[in-house]
Amino acid sequence: MTFEDRVRAVASFGFTERQARFLVTVMLQSGVCLLRQYAAFAGIVEGQKTRKFFAKLVRLRYASAYPCRHNRGRVYQIHTRRCIERLARPTVHTADRSRRRASSSV
Repeated sequence: MTFEDRVRAVASFGFTERQARFLVTVMLQSGVCLLRQYAAFAGIVEGQKTRKFFAKLVRLRYASAYPCRHNRGRVYQIHTRRCIERLARPTVHTADRSRRRASSSV
């Protein structure tokens, strides 16, 4: 499956193409991102659009927000498995060697 196929699959669930491109990129990499990374990726100022997008991800339980050391900063973890189940199964290669498996004791 090509990158464009993945983007179309994610966009079909109510995300804009720009948001879908960012989500696919994050899911294929570490699964963790910041507001400013989305703003830089999209070429927009970090503001209402960025906050609204991440609020939607958290509200739909596609991501979790974790406070970081900075008093107002948050780190967002995209729930890759949940996104695969709800968004598009072939979006991420779960058998990829570069992705660490979580231990079953957690």
